[in-house]
Amino acid sequence: MLMERKDLILQLNELKGKIGQKIEPSIITQIAEIYGKWLKNTTNRVIIGRDGRPNGVLIERAIIEGLNLSDCEIINLGVCPTPILFYIKNKLKIKGAIFISDSNKPLNWNKIKLYFNDNFSYQFELKDLGEKLNQVNLDSPDQNQNTQIFEKFNPISTYFDDLFEFFEFERIFVQNKLRVIVDPGAGAGKLITPKVLEKLGCEVLVINDELDKYNNSPRELYPTKSNLKDLILALWKGNYDVGFAHDFDANKLTVISDNFECYSEEIISALIMDHYIRKDVFNDKTYIFLLNLASSLRFEVLADQNNIQVFRNYNENQFSKEKIEELFFNNDKYVIFGFKGLNGGPIFPHFNRVKDGIYIAAKLVEILVDSGEKLSQLMLKIPKFYSYQKKVRLPQKNLDDVIRRLNKELTKEGEFVIQVDNNLRFGYNKDWFVLITPSNNSIKVFSEARRDSLARLYCETTTELLRLIVSKI
Repeated sequence: MLMERKDLILQLNELKGKIGQKIEPSIITQIAEIYGKWLKNTTNRVIIGRDGRPNGVLIERAIIEGLNLSDCEIINLGVCPTPILFYIKNKLKIKGAIFISDSNKPLNWNKIKLYFNDNFSYQFELKDLGEKLNQVNLDSPDQNQNTQIFEKFNPISTYFDDLFEFFEFERIFVQNKLRVIVDPGAGAGKLITPKVLEKLGCEVLVINDELDKYNNSPRELYPTKSNLKDLILALWKGNYDVGFAHDFDANKLTVISDNFECYSEEIISALIMDHYIRKDVFNDKTYIFLLNLASSLRFEVLADQNNIQVFRNYNENQFSKEKIEELFFNNDKYVIFGFKGLNGGPIFPHFNRVKDGIYIAAKLVEILVDSGEKLSQLMLKIPKFYSYQKKVRLPQKNLDDVIRRLNKELTKEGEFVIQVDNNLRFGYNKDWFVLITPSNNSIKVFSEARRDSLARLYCETTTELLRLIVSKI
């Protein structure tokens, strides 16, 4: 982390805080100018977008002003889901990108995310940029003004048209009898997901698609089951087949099945990957799983069942920048199913190199139509695992010291611990694992196991050990 105040967090590639209260637009302009000048070492094109938060307009203007001061060529997408921004970025071969979104925070917060080059890389380090950002004077912002004209671009129609090159939509449309509900949480997903599902022949009901008159969200932004009571109730009352819910930037997808079970995009992706492999959709190409620290053991089991080669992006002997180039960009013999970064969600890089809840929703509809089965029936065919997670607060504690001590204690107890940066993972074969990841001023403990009781046990015992270590520092 570069610098931190109670109201402002400026990390290596992102700035977040309460906009308009403690973070002034001029500060954002300075950061955008520095990023633009740094970017010009390799390119002068940058693409920007935002998730639809009301304060995003103010931030967008400040970013454009800063980029203009650095003489960048700007492609402004306006309100745009995260997956679409990155799809257009890669389609237009633009190296630089800024996205304005903080999908897990209240709407008066926002986050500026700075990207460069390959957004699917295992290591994302902008050390040179970090040094320059660390020199930003937050208390004496620059007041420069600039009115350079920038290019506007409508990404929705481009993404929409390209998406359907991956679907036999006319056949699906004719066969489709599905009735579905989409709950975008008033976020950017409302611009695209209902249209995609209607194009596939679904009868679509959209709920919770507008902010209220005070710019409040109709529900909590993160699409967990406890926050999707409206969707579950509408699904039950209307006897719909399946429900889809996004977070505010449509990066995340949660699916509610016909029996009201809640599934993450990771679990649905396991179903999609299994479908691809069994149907040999890609005509005898070699399938590869690229797993990360957080990947479910479901994918290890699926790989074993189908004799799929597995790469782990936290294994330096297996994974390198050269390996990425070989697998993703220079070889058409492979079909990659992967996970973003160290802890990120599932991606299908043959279409998009970031997590794409829109694509996952469309692919699930295709599978439901082709199989003629309900989602609850299809999920019985996917390896079953249970998970738990807890958080431990770290007020005024040294994170490096906590992680070092935790690793030492776990190793002393006989666990084989994998450490990447300050992330820890340990477990046993394909039976269970525990993942420990830092997040702001807390540490998350996540466990997964074949039995519900074991998943709970591993999560709780690890959490208690972590709390004990924190209490002694």
